[in-house]
Amino acid sequence: MKATENASIGYLCKHFEMKWKSIETKSRLKNLPLPDKEKLWEKVYSSYLNGFKCEYCGQQMLIKDPEYPYSRSFSLDHKTSIFLGGDNSLENFAVVCHRCNIIKGTMASDRLVCLKCGLEFFLVEVSTKKGDD
Repeated sequence: MKATENASIGYLCKHFEMKWKSIETKSRLKNLPLPDKEKLWEKVYSSYLNGFKCEYCGQQMLIKDPEYPYSRSFSLDHKTSIFLGGDNSLENFAVVCHRCNIIKGTMASDRLVCLKCGLEFFLVEVSTKKGDD
């Protein structure tokens, strides 16, 4: 394993631990059982090994995005938010880019996909109309 790859995995572990602390805090506040930390880590690491793409938009994510607002850094999201009755099951977690996590907020993940599709349609339609002028 190369030194840069070791550094990347080291930073991935560090970033995961920060996300884990947030999950612990929110779970304690909502009185929810914690997910299996090892299995959640395996989900993140598997994503890293398989191209590290956002589960919502497909964008290539970075372990550490050097440019604010860090939209390409990875995040862990509840597909169905705790606010909407979601839980901490492994199946309810998605490895996503920070941008999608912020845009989604407490929406269910299927609503984000519809919103994204609608936005793409709107952008295509606008660009088509500009070409007609």
